[in-house]
Amino acid sequence: MRSYVEVLSPRAHLLLAVSGLLARVPLAVVGFAALLVVRRSTGEFALAATVSAVVVATGAFVGPALGRWGDRRGQAVALRAAAVVGVLGAVLFVAVTAGDAPAPVVLLAAAVVGAGVAPVGSFTRTRWARTYPRREGAADPRLATAFALEGVFDELVWVAGPALASLVAAAADPRLALVLACAAGAAGCLVLSVQGHGAPTGTPEGRRRLGLPVTRPEVLGVLAAGVAVGAVFGLADLSAVALTTERSVPQLAGSVLGAGALGAVVGGLVVGVLPPVADPRRGVVAAAALFGAGYASLATVPGVVGILVLSFLAGATYAPLGVAVNRLVEDAAPAHRLSESLAWVSTAGTALGTVLGGFVVDAAGARGGYLLVAPLAALPVLCALAGTRRARRGERTGRIGG
Repeated sequence: MRSYVEVLSPRAHLLLAVSGLLARVPLAVVGFAALLVVRRSTGEFALAATVSAVVVATGAFVGPALGRWGDRRGQAVALRAAAVVGVLGAVLFVAVTAGDAPAPVVLLAAAVVGAGVAPVGSFTRTRWARTYPRREGAADPRLATAFALEGVFDELVWVAGPALASLVAAAADPRLALVLACAAGAAGCLVLSVQGHGAPTGTPEGRRRLGLPVTRPEVLGVLAAGVAVGAVFGLADLSAVALTTERSVPQLAGSVLGAGALGAVVGGLVVGVLPPVADPRRGVVAAAALFGAGYASLATVPGVVGILVLSFLAGATYAPLGVAVNRLVEDAAPAHRLSESLAWVSTAGTALGTVLGGFVVDAAGARGGYLLVAPLAALPVLCALAGTRRARRGERTGRIGG
């Protein structure tokens, strides 16, 4: 653990880590809480899943735009805007769901909530990359540790967030869980916005351009893999809600999600103390294969206790993939668009998996949802392989993407 102590020892580093952790809370809670609100109100998984998917999809769509804004104008203004929108979205969602508003109005409110979920991980990883810059083309080993730590923080909110949201929903109202999550996220964003350590100061006017920041085939491959990973997460999460509901223990839904995140925390801590793989492309392919094997095991549906165990083991397989993907993107992305580049590496496919899962679960129950997880879990390694092979073919022919 000495490497983690070294990274976190400076006070500015510790403050960056803590504020980034707090600002992440909405990422793990708002979509889940919105699902619980609508599920309790209507009893329909399909509609609840659609509302949750709108929250997630809007966040995934707005995230790169906020990342680009942060690269151009500095992160402070983007973080403060996200804090304001997140709080307003929570108030709006509570109002429309309490008043039995029609579905289109609820979906609009869900979109506002999602728009307030800042791509905090991309902002903090950019700051770490500026803290530990490359020297003569070689990556600083401390950056790999910092990225692993960021992955741990990503998952810590998933350990506690859904479980606490389930408890608050059972004891009071899922709307309260959503409001508390948005308030915590806004506080974290505001604290992070006043910190100058590692923050980019903005991009000169002449360096702006539209389009994806990186078009290298291996990076496009991991972007496609990220969509598939998100679809796996969305479907697995909804299947967990369905399974615990079918077994009359709905309060354990958050615990199942938390078990997977706890596994990712443990996996991330282990990855952070291991030497990084020399070739980040090979690291992504190997990690994606491990991820596929881990999540395919959920298709056995051994019951709530068994799913808790398998979710933990599957979650541990995600940590190496997350670290490998972020390292590959950091290596390939232009420094002046790093926040935007990292923001594209999100679980955007979670919305697709959640919507698809809503219809599957309504038709075939939790078992049907988990059975569909297995083939989806094989897609990330196929995407990573395709991107890597195309990149190597381009290197041999001298045609390499930017």
